[in-house]
Amino acid sequence: MAVAKQEKPKHTLIKPKTKEMEALLQAGYQMTIEEAKEIITLREKDPSLYPYDVYQQAKAMIEAYDAKPRAISKTPGWVRKPKPVRP
Repeated sequence: MAVAKQEKPKHTLIKPKTKEMEALLQAGYQMTIEEAKEIITLREKDPSLYPYDVYQQAKAMIEAYDAKPRAISKTPGWVRKPKPVRP
């Protein structure tokens, strides 16, 4: 009896400044990119319009939207360097 080969789940990469990234951030921050940009510009002109925490969330959303992935290390964490041998 032959067993069907199972495919591994494909991971989708969400690239910065795409509709997918905007939708993901919108679900987390409860505002759109346009609203976040508007909050930032209006708060800088008149601080009494929005509370500081809303302003911080808008800035964080824009930073996350513009963020680019970068590699921290090319060696995986489970690879260990051999201990030096003492004479």
